[in-house]
Amino acid sequence: MEPESGKKSRGIKVQSDLFCKSGCGFYGNSNWQGYCSKCWKDRLQQPSKSENVSRSPKSSPFARHRQSSPSGSFWAVFSRFEEKRSQQHEKRTRTMKSLFKKSHQSPSRDFSSVPFLEEMLDGVTGSSASSENTPSSDAFTEYLKTLSKPIAIDVLRHINSVTQKMQKMCEAGASPEELSDTAKEFYQSLNDRLRNHPTFGEATSEQLESMMDFTEKNVMTRLYKSVFFALSAQNEDKDLEIQKRIRSLNWISAAHLDCFIDELRPDIMALIDKAIFSAIEMDARRAPQDKLSCIVKCSKNIFEILRVSRERFGNVEAASADEFLPALIFIVLRANPPRLHSNINYIDKFCNPGRLLSGEAGYYFTNLCCAVEFIEKMNHESLNLTKDEFDRFMSGEALPPGVVFGANLDSLEAPWLCEGVRIMRGNLVTLNELASRDTKLEIGLDDLITDGATFVDGVEKMVDDVMAGTPLTSQPHKRPIALDDAAEATENLPPPLTPQILK
Repeated sequence: MEPESGKKSRGIKVQSDLFCKSGCGFYGNSNWQGYCSKCWKDRLQQPSKSENVSRSPKSSPFARHRQSSPSGSFWAVFSRFEEKRSQQHEKRTRTMKSLFKKSHQSPSRDFSSVPFLEEMLDGVTGSSASSENTPSSDAFTEYLKTLSKPIAIDVLRHINSVTQKMQKMCEAGASPEELSDTAKEFYQSLNDRLRNHPTFGEATSEQLESMMDFTEKNVMTRLYKSVFFALSAQNEDKDLEIQKRIRSLNWISAAHLDCFIDELRPDIMALIDKAIFSAIEMDARRAPQDKLSCIVKCSKNIFEILRVSRERFGNVEAASADEFLPALIFIVLRANPPRLHSNINYIDKFCNPGRLLSGEAGYYFTNLCCAVEFIEKMNHESLNLTKDEFDRFMSGEALPPGVVFGANLDSLEAPWLCEGVRIMRGNLVTLNELASRDTKLEIGLDDLITDGATFVDGVEKMVDDVMAGTPLTSQPHKRPIALDDAAEATENLPPPLTPQILK
């Protein structure tokens, strides 16, 4: 039913710092310095546009002006800055060259032969592949078989190179930021190589995207234990803090977030369970793109929840983004995904940047970051509650008053109760139904026995009445007729008709 007009609205208040710093109106992300994906992508492309400007001090107009300018101190500082930038550029160039440096090749080896390809495939799915990531490696191996041998060998060579390099960095105690820079540089360099190298000239754009996807999945699956465990250890306190925060907010219902979801309808509860499962499943995935796919599945289930809920009120229009964010916050509060902060950081640091800056996966990921940030900053003003009410609900001294979609406060249908209590209530209802059916069965058996005895008595009485009304009388015994015996009536017949007796 529609909320009453006189009832106090409980819509969430979105803080202004959740929006993009550029003022475009979209939500920003703290991992992108407060910008949205579009504005952040534009900022990243700005330095690349200035690379066409020559860095040579002889041809630079700043250099000519520096030679004729008396203010040498300013240009000395600028010269050091320009020299440092040139060194960083050269260092990055050397890093790219070393990353894609060809391994030592023996002149007696045929790199296009099937044994060499199988040997390199064993290097991908060999000792570094555990029993948990074998399905991913098997899928990657099957995909490589669909490619030509030169392309497969080239891709495998670069995968082994970056994997060994990052593995050595992990063993040397490199920070997650350094590993992230190496991974993103590898994605960018591999993408440029796929687009420009003649080896991949005959490949279509779909094949190139598939190569990037499978490469990213295979590399990060092999490095998952080394990379993610180090990242989760660094963010362990933050993960526990968010988990404790969400646990203290388990009393929040959909109505508090101005999200009209009928939590008690069986079909909507099933969709909520699917969305919660997808959110929790994110921690079990290894590759960043697989974690993103869990976020996409969760978001699509949320849109389906909103669609079914809106149809109840006769509204068939699609849900908007303003309705999606509160629903996503509600699902995150219900799911309380494990290691949420670590998984978000892992996706942000080691996923292909192009995947996060465009497409539905990047959009849903940005909304998830906004939802987590809102949960961390949530207070009584965000839910239009008084500070005393909010503190009492947070401490567990009181439960939120009111009825949500007909749920009685005194019953076990209150939406803020945990799923275990709901399951217990369902089991109690089932047991009560079984006890009622057992009682009815016993009553039915007693009635059946009584009806059977009454039926036997009735049949016996009917038989006695029939016997009394029609007494048994003896009839004389009838003598059987012999056909061959002579009959007196036939003796007077004329000769042609006189019967003959055969003896």
